[in-house]
Amino acid sequence: MHLLTFKILLMQLPYLICEGIDEPWVEAVHRWWYNDDKKLCFWPPRIKDSSKLRGFVENGYKPDSDWIGYPAKIRKAYETYEKATGKIKRAIKNSEDLLETTDT
Repeated sequence: MHLLTFKILLMQLPYLICEGIDEPWVEAVHRWWYNDDKKLCFWPPRIKDSSKLRGFVENGYKPDSDWIGYPAKIRKAYETYEKATGKIKRAIKNSEDLLETTDT
């Protein structure tokens, strides 16, 4: 697949699995939480309630100015939050399995 075509397809899928670069973490986030130019994944501060956090991700809540950016890379992109969260364990297990295809 041509790189430009691949990037356009990737941009259309709203949910990402991102992996921390400086710290060991893997998480499903909304595309708006990832800044491609800066290679940062933004995270809301002070959210301890997992259901509230899930709502933020699923509803595509846009980052506020007080959100913290963490160095990260995209592992995969998915159509739905459920598909993304369903692949987190696989992403953790296969740390070298970087983004090759989407929504699989």
